[in-house]
Formats: sequence, C-alpha cells, structure tokens
Amino acid sequence: MASIADSFKQFRTGPKRPDRPVDEEGPTSAPPIDQGTLDHAIGPIEAKLADSPDDPVLWNRRGKALYRLGLLEEAAESFSEALAIRPLYLLARYNRRKALDEAKAIEERAMARAEELKRWEDTTETYNRANNLYRGGWLKDALKYYERALALDPGQSEAWNNRGCVLDDLGRFEEAVRSYDRALRIEPYDADVWYNRGLSLAELMRHEEALDSYDQALRIQPLEAGIWYHRGLSLAEIDRNEDAVASYDRALQTEAGSIDGWISRALSLAALERYKEAMASLNKALKIDPDHAFALERLEEYSKIKPKRKQPPAEKPEPRPEVGGSPSMSPTNTSNPELLTVRAKELDAQNRHDEAIELYDKALRMNPYYAEAWNNRGAALVRSKRFDEGIKSYEKAITAAPRYKEAWINLGDALFEKGRHKDALDAYEEVLAIDKKQPGIWNSKGLAQMELKLYEAAVTSFDRGLLADSKHSSLWTDRGKALNVLKRYEEAIASFDRALSIDPLSAEAWNERGLAMDGLERFIEAIICFDEALAVEPQNASFLDNRRNAIEDLESDKR
Repeated sequence: MASIADSFKQFRTGPKRPDRPVDEEGPTSAPPIDQGTLDHAIGPIEAKLADSPDDPVLWNRRGKALYRLGLLEEAAESFSEALAIRPLYLLARYNRRKALDEAKAIEERAMARAEELKRWEDTTETYNRANNLYRGGWLKDALKYYERALALDPGQSEAWNNRGCVLDDLGRFEEAVRSYDRALRIEPYDADVWYNRGLSLAELMRHEEALDSYDQALRIQPLEAGIWYHRGLSLAEIDRNEDAVASYDRALQTEAGSIDGWISRALSLAALERYKEAMASLNKALKIDPDHAFALERLEEYSKIKPKRKQPPAEKPEPRPEVGGSPSMSPTNTSNPELLTVRAKELDAQNRHDEAIELYDKALRMNPYYAEAWNNRGAALVRSKRFDEGIKSYEKAITAAPRYKEAWINLGDALFEKGRHKDALDAYEEVLAIDKKQPGIWNSKGLAQMELKLYEAAVTSFDRGLLADSKHSSLWTDRGKALNVLKRYEEAIASFDRALSIDPLSAEAWNERGLAMDGLERFIEAIICFDEALAVEPQNASFLDNRRNAIEDLESDKR
C-alpha cells in the first residue's frame, strides 16, 4: 500500500466555494425628487399660501404632499409651521410625529444596513483573499486570512472547512480535525466536510474514526467515488480487505477510469490471496495506462505465485453495518437503496412520478432514515400535485437530517403553495438559520410575509436578500411591490428601476411601476408603464384594466 501512498488524496476536495461573488451594492434609497415632480405636488398649494400664509390647513396639506414624496424632514417643517399658527391643531401634530418617527426609522435602517454591508464586505474580502492564497500555494498566509475571516464571522462553515484543508496540507492533522468539527457544528449535513475530516483522521492512522466520517459523508452523497475509494484505503489499512474490495467496487462503479482504484483493489485482493482477480484488476489499470510501472511490477509478481490448495473456509467475521442501511455493497445488487434512489430520480425527471415514488418507497423500506430519498419522494409527490403527502415526506427528511437545507426549502415552497404562509415562513426561517446568504430564500420569506400582510418586515427581508445579491431582479420587483402597498411610491419606483435595469422585459416590474406612478397621480407616466407591460404580455387582463383606470384618472384630473 505504501507504494501508492501518493494517491491517497487523489479525490480531495479543494476549498469549498472559493469564488463566492462579492457585490459592492446593497439596497439604495429613493433618488432625489426632480423639480418638476415637486412643483406638480406642491405648486398649487404654494400659490394659495402666497395669498394666505397664515392658513394652518394649507401648511398641513403642504406637509402631506411632501410626506407622500418621501421628503419627511421637509414635511415635518411644514407641519411645524401649521402648529406655530394653531398650537392645538391635533392633526398637524399627529402628522409631524409620524413624519419624524418615519425619518428616524429610515435613518436607523440605513445605518444598520450600512454596518451590516461593511461587515459583509470585510468578511467576504478576507475570505476571498484566503481562497486566492490557498489556490496559489501560500498556505501559511491563507491560514492567517481564514482565521481573520472567522474572527469577523465565526459562523462560516465553509471557512472552517477550508481552514481545515490548509492545516491538513501543513501536516497539522489534529488541528485540521478540530477545524472540521467546528464546521460540522454549524452545518452537520455537509458531505465535503465529513470527507475531509476522514482524510485527516486517516493521516493520523485513526482509521476506525475515519470510516465513521466517510460513512457520514456517504449518507449524504452515496454515489461519490472519492469517498468510497478512501473508505477502501482505510479498510485495507486495518486488514479488512473483503470490505475494502467492496468499497473500491462502489468507487469504480462511478469512476471506472481510476487507475489508483483498480490498483488499490488489486492490492486488497492479493492480501486475500485472490491473485487471479488481482491480476484482472491490474489489467484494468493497464488498459488505462499501459506503461504504469507499479501495476506492471505487481502483475509480474502475482503471475509467479502458485495457487494454494483450497482450505475449509474460516468463520466469517461479523460484517460492518452498511452505509445507509444497504444490505450489500455489490455494484450489481439492485436492492441497494442508493441505486434505487438514483433510478427513481431518473424516472421523476421523465415525469414518471408514480413509478419514481414506488422506487423511493422501496428504498425507504430498506432504510427508513434515508433523508435524500424522503426529500426526493416529496418532490415527486408535489410534482404530482399531492401536496399534503409531499409535505409529510419533506418532514420525514428533516426528522432524519434536521439541518437538511434542501428539504427545508422544499417544505417551505410546498407549504406556500398550499396557502399555509405562516408555516412556510417558519420553514424559510430554518433555512436562513443554516445559511443566511441565500437571496432566493430571503425573497421567499418576504413573499410569505407579504401574504401575512407584514409589509415592513417583507421590505427588510428583501433588503437582506439584496445584500447577498444586488443583481436579483425578482427581489427588487417584490421589494417595490411591498413599498407600493405601504404607499412609499418613490422608493418603490427606485426599486422597479433597479429591477428593469437587470431585466428590461419584466412585465410585472413595468406594471407595478405604473401602479406606483398612479399612486403619485403621475398618470401619463403610469400609462406609459402599462404600455410597456402590455408590449411584453399584450393579453394580460390586469394590465389592461390598470391602463384603463389610469386613463380615467387622467381625464378626471383634467376636469
């Protein structure tokens, strides 16, 4: 085995997600109000104030117009003018307090967003710098930057994983295992981390512990050849060569072109004195590389060994429990739950949902705790419009693996489709507790909050999503829709403009922008927006109704 030790880390995963994009922009405030808009809103009131400067009602009306434009401080000043004339003008007092409170809340939100964005940028820049150093081979410098990133945000499982990889490459295997353990506390359902942990434990010759790590990884990614291969190496190291051969077979089922897999298999077969099979395995390796010196040497060596007489079979040792509860590791065994799950996924992709569900059920009878099969079964049921059954299947997946992010996402989406928006919101919260950097989930959370009429909270959710991805057009559109409901029309228009700069053919964004313009009584601009929406979807009845209403409003305004 020592002769192929250099191949031990052939399948090692590198830094996880090293190219995470960094966006410089977060949600922006509304653009400045142009003079034409301002004149249109308060010009007539200003003209009346010129004749009646001591009329508190006019000052209050001017403040309300400014408030609708989002000019909160100017609105508060106008309400103050009304109160200076009539100190007991309760409506003006209420309006001033509302304007000042909202201005303060906006300032606090902006400061919080700026602080979070700065922390995000600092952490991400440090993390990306660490990944670049690691790729360049500057291991000690990379380690320093990973540790700086973790000091800024100790909740980054991928940074703990990559730190472990660096420590492993530096030969500091005990520290690497501890780093992987920290990653797994945050994200226990990460096959890459379990795999890397197994590699470091194997370097420490703690092969039984390494096997446990590999088995955990295989419960999550049962078809990953590299994990099966290294599992085989650890089994061989503790003289469990029968199991090692079975593990190599599983690896080679997926990666038949692995020279090291065929050679390692041959070595374990030779250790079992099954030289004919070992030579067949070496010949497989030599078909891939006919000049492989080590394989040629072993082939010559085994060909000279004379077969021994058959002896009565020794008592068979108690087998190690199968990963995922499978009764056999043989690649030809069709009663394997992982292979059944793969076949079921293929059937589901062909819209043969009932057949897929039958195979998932068969796999789950073999292993009732197979989270991936429960999750995929739920997806097949939902595609068949059997939402209640699908939801129960997702819940089973989560019971088996409580931090299974994909199952939580699927559960939330199915609950949303069923109209169970509060339960969907709870599911999305669970996803974000696992990984906050999920713009799509922030968007789903915001939509659920809108269904529950939590519009301010929805805007905050959309803002959080845009911190992760400021080029997410749906987030900008949905953010604008929530602002429309709150009658914060200028901010809404700014959001729709951002959405349309990313996707100029978004009929929904054009339509919603038209509604915001209508809310500001800018009817001509509203009609133009509805025309743009109808150019994309000419038969949309809602867009046609909105355009008709805007024309009627324009005619009424002229009268």
